[in-house]
Amino acid sequence: AEQFLNVQILNNTFIPEGPAITAYGSDRPQGDGLRVIGNRVLFYGSQNGAEQAIGIWHSPRAVLTNNVVAGFMGHAALRLDRSPDAQLTGNQLPDLNEGGSVGVELIFSPRARVVHNTVMLRRGVNAHGLSGASEATCIENILINAVHSGLDGCVVTRHNVDQINNGD
Repeated sequence: AEQFLNVQILNNTFIPEGPAITAYGSDRPQGDGLRVIGNRVLFYGSQNGAEQAIGIWHSPRAVLTNNVVAGFMGHAALRLDRSPDAQLTGNQLPDLNEGGSVGVELIFSPRARVVHNTVMLRRGVNAHGLSGASEATCIENILINAVHSGLDGCVVTRHNVDQINNGD
């Protein structure tokens, strides 16, 4: 979608070779009404080299809820760029690539509400759970094998679980 207003991407299953969902907003201060909810993005069996599985640009107040991105081997499972005040709730990002990968990447996207998400990387090898959090609220997220949790950029943190498996 490009230059959208009140777009909803709901309950789809994607088995992509590249990015599954990419949306460009228009920087309206009140938001564009983007809602990405209940989608499943499955990268198993593909040789993807995508930068992100779900990428959102210039969309203030975007809502990403209950999406699943599994087996992603690219850079960031969820990437929001210039999308302040986003709400990320209940997203599940299991079995992500461990080498330099990011579960959730926020670029110039301050004040995100990151609540009840799960990020699980295959192994803790320079992996990031959350990157670029600026003034974010981070509550009850689970980060597994994220060597760099990224929670230090959150101004509010409560009941997050950050677990690294050292191969024991």
